[in-house]
Amino acid sequence: MYRASSLVRCTLLALAVTACGAKRSESHPATRHARTAVPPTSSPLWVADQYYVASSFPDEPAHVTGEFAQRFAARPSLGSLLAPTASVSLRPVLEHGDSAIVAATVTEPDRKRVAEWYTYLVRDAGTWKIYAVRTVRFDAGYYALLDSLTRGARAPDVPGQDTSMRLATASDSAVHAFVATHASRLDSLVAAYRATPRAPEIVSVRDSVAAVRRLLTASHASAVFRNASNPACTFVRINGDARREVGAFRADSGCRFPVMSPGGIIYTEHVQGDWYLYRAL
Repeated sequence: MYRASSLVRCTLLALAVTACGAKRSESHPATRHARTAVPPTSSPLWVADQYYVASSFPDEPAHVTGEFAQRFAARPSLGSLLAPTASVSLRPVLEHGDSAIVAATVTEPDRKRVAEWYTYLVRDAGTWKIYAVRTVRFDAGYYALLDSLTRGARAPDVPGQDTSMRLATASDSAVHAFVATHASRLDSLVAAYRATPRAPEIVSVRDSVAAVRRLLTASHASAVFRNASNPACTFVRINGDARREVGAFRADSGCRFPVMSPGGIIYTEHVQGDWYLYRAL
């Protein structure tokens, strides 16, 4: 998370195609991937609905700009690629002036996968346009290891590894519920970490700081850390893969709240008290 990249990863459209640049992998009948009504055309939700939920987005060229227009406008919309059994749930995250963020929870029961996609929009001459899309999508090795741990074909390297890995691939609502039910344990973890003399900037579940390691295991987390330039925020990394990660942070007094953007922390959500969940690239 410290070296978050703003590059568009090969994961865009990864739920439906096998590689970046692939065209439509198979033809699906026209399907609307949600039971909700189409939002008003003047809203950023309508643009997201057309991209994720509708079976086609004929007006897409008029509703994309910047990075997205340059790299992905010529490719099919996600809604046109999803299998008929897939479902999408949209929710507004932020709308301030001419900027907006919309989240899309994409569930694929056939593949037993759920993914959270975040769409960043700007209003240009009264028209909402997508300028970036992000998702924390782990590589194939991550999912292969998780499947092996779940089947019992491989023993975890550290206690609770399967739980933390599975949680990192879950929906925002599942992570929200986890942080809410584990808030007291997470508070104990942060207290132990911050009370450790000369504690390193990051302590992982594999490190030798015994008290912190035990609390990480009990909290189904893989690391706890803080940034020296913003020390009043303490982050708990549930799990991740390289720079891609999912976790929670406690915003104590003086914490400069991380700003959501396509590069770095792509999503935050308040859970309760001083606790927030986050996803980062």
